[in-house]
Amino acid sequence: MSDITTVTLELLRLGPPHNQLLSPLTRYLGVCGNHRAEEVCVPWEHRDFTSALEVLRYQGPSNVKRLDELRRLGQDVTGVICHVEGLKNQLSEANAQDRCRLIQLELVLSASELAMLPFEATRTFPGGPGSDEQYLVIQPNAEIEITRRDRGVVTDQAVRWPEVPKILFIAAQPEGMTVPFDAHLTALMQAISPYLGAHEDSPAGVLAASAQFLTVLPAASIDEIQDICSRERFSYVHILAHGLQADDIPGMPFGLALHAGRGQQSKEIVSGDRLAVALRARGHTPAVVTVAACDSGNVNDVIHSGASLAHDLHRVGLPLVVASQYPLSFEGSIEMVEQVYQRLPHGEDPRMVLHDLRRRLYARYGAKTHDWASLVVYAALPADIESQLRRTGFRSASARIYALLDRIDTGLDEDS
Repeated sequence: MSDITTVTLELLRLGPPHNQLLSPLTRYLGVCGNHRAEEVCVPWEHRDFTSALEVLRYQGPSNVKRLDELRRLGQDVTGVICHVEGLKNQLSEANAQDRCRLIQLELVLSASELAMLPFEATRTFPGGPGSDEQYLVIQPNAEIEITRRDRGVVTDQAVRWPEVPKILFIAAQPEGMTVPFDAHLTALMQAISPYLGAHEDSPAGVLAASAQFLTVLPAASIDEIQDICSRERFSYVHILAHGLQADDIPGMPFGLALHAGRGQQSKEIVSGDRLAVALRARGHTPAVVTVAACDSGNVNDVIHSGASLAHDLHRVGLPLVVASQYPLSFEGSIEMVEQVYQRLPHGEDPRMVLHDLRRRLYARYGAKTHDWASLVVYAALPADIESQLRRTGFRSASARIYALLDRIDTGLDEDS
């Protein structure tokens, strides 16, 4: 029996997923389990809501003002979903189960404009688990993690969870932009170091030994990403770049600022759907994509883009996409890399790993950042994920043991 209980809340709207702005006049249906559907609506006009989001971008406002705005937005979004009576019942029933270590609250959205909402900042509410005036995902009375899924994305039974990590690290710093490349590379190298067999004790030796586990594009362009993904199959992709608005595209949607070409310093803003196509150049789908970029989960424009970069990656069927709805701090981005890449390859459940990450971000940095609320998880995991994770844990442990024995044997040979 699983120790993770999934509670699914669907928020549905008539019509296509795009071409709709937030408005109190728009009616949605909230459906949870076998309970009756409830009519819900949002309290904001689109422009007012996007203006409120600007406060969360670390550009000008004080920490106190940002955290106060997050609390207010959390209260507002709580008012949207707490009207679904079935949700209260399902969460309370799940929390009462003795074997339940974590409740996965899966939000299934049919409308692109709802992806803007900071569901991760939802507060506790009457009838649900937890005390009053606490954030749902970090309160002490129930372990709850919020994940998202587009209604058009179905769980792919053919998805095979990676047993040994093969990571593509995509970084970009065009036109003088800076990212914490060295810190992220160090975190990734630490994650794969247990898999390295005997190697020469030098930077060149470590680099050669790590080549089968980690590929680095330090100044990536979309052409280079397409090229490398057409030649190799990666199980994990980590992206470190700036998120910018594309001024030359109607609606100015957010994308990644990559290099315009191989060896070029000029930038090209690449949308999520273009990046998704490049990552699947060989028809292979990475199991995990992490995006450390300002506004990588941002969905301001639903008329033209229809979705955020993270949402676009999720829509093509990627099982797990981890990104940020709002900017991540330097410390928060490093914490994300360390937790994800040191634990997922060992066969730990991604829902538990990301829930622990969210709580760590709150405990360590919650007084000055809202990284914990910025973390957005799009998940469409295979139905047999638990059995696959057990196999991954065994194969991963075996690979690390063989690598350790190889290093020990080589050391003994050198000493003799």
